[in-house]
Amino acid sequence: MFRRSVLKVAAKIYHFSQYRIIPVKKILRGGENGLSGIQLSRHTGNLMRTSESIEKIPQFELISDYLQYKEDIFLSDFFSKTNYYKNAVECINLFGRYFSATKENEILAIARSFLKNIDPNLESNRLPNSDFFSTDKSVPVVYPIKYSDCYQLHDGNHRLAIALHKKQSHIKVRVVNKPQLTSLQQMLLDVGWNINKRDLYQPLLSPELSDKHWKRVRKCIDRRDLMLNYIKPDHLNRKENVTYIDLACNFGWFVKTMQDQGFDAYGLEIDLPSREIAKKVLRVDGGKLLHGNVLDFVEKNYTKYDYVSCFSFAHHILIRSSESEFKRFITNLSGITNKVLFFEMGDCDEEWFKNSLRGWNKEKIQNWLVNSNLFSNVVFLGLDKDRGGNFKGNYNRALFACVK
Repeated sequence: MFRRSVLKVAAKIYHFSQYRIIPVKKILRGGENGLSGIQLSRHTGNLMRTSESIEKIPQFELISDYLQYKEDIFLSDFFSKTNYYKNAVECINLFGRYFSATKENEILAIARSFLKNIDPNLESNRLPNSDFFSTDKSVPVVYPIKYSDCYQLHDGNHRLAIALHKKQSHIKVRVVNKPQLTSLQQMLLDVGWNINKRDLYQPLLSPELSDKHWKRVRKCIDRRDLMLNYIKPDHLNRKENVTYIDLACNFGWFVKTMQDQGFDAYGLEIDLPSREIAKKVLRVDGGKLLHGNVLDFVEKNYTKYDYVSCFSFAHHILIRSSESEFKRFITNLSGITNKVLFFEMGDCDEEWFKNSLRGWNKEKIQNWLVNSNLFSNVVFLGLDKDRGGNFKGNYNRALFACVK
């Protein structure tokens, strides 16, 4: 039954495909045993698999290990720790087999047979004929990745590994005309604030997220530098644990940045896909990502943070509610801030808000914060550099340090 289902998949692939020569570096990891990359990612929990370079495949890693350690890699203690063995075991657990191997002790024979392509002198037993093994004339099968110039590998991990070993720049493949999403792309399209839009509000580096297909909305580096340049003298002189929280932290870019600078950094985000991206892509500690609504958090939270950032959130309160609710929010923000609140919001100088935020220019925002009597000083730090391109007439927002 399993064999027939694999052959059916292969027949469908043949019908909807064409041969093409493509750059090896444009191929990303995909599925195994007939499952697409995104399906296998869900089964294994490795959501970044489909965003990984083909150089990360365990078959290529096995070649590198063999060239370095020769037959020592076949020692049980060594081989069982290789990613090749772990990947094969995972396939056996998921699908009942890895090629002809249905038991863990049968994986070594497949590895030896594969490495004989690299070293003809390597001793290996001839494997039995099986439809699970590709013929010498077959080529790797790939899918185009949606909204990208990359491809997802569907079949041919071993052949790609050999091509990498030979340092081939291009390879002949069979391209199936059924574009696929990567798991990361799917998560990005599921983000609640931005459903089905290819806008990146914080920097993310992944090969399938090219500038041609994905809009990079905020640079973030400019605001990071403004914050750190303001904090740095004080931070360097403090020996105790220094806390930071970014409210509505999106993908956690500022959380990760501040963690890397030595802060005990947290992020608050209500959107699950955004938090998953923060954990899987930026490697933010899940325990530092708090789940919740910003308004509820600042009103009910009794923990104070040395530094708090609230970027591009507060103007939505003014637009959707009232100035009294805006004042209540800023008061609550002040309440959770121990030292400095870094504050940014949209203003009437932007095309988006010239009517809905009429009168709320940068000067009024700063004066309002000063006159709120919540802060001892409100320092203008600078403007973002996000105006231009697709956002001409928008952004160029002011960042303030509101000192307690």
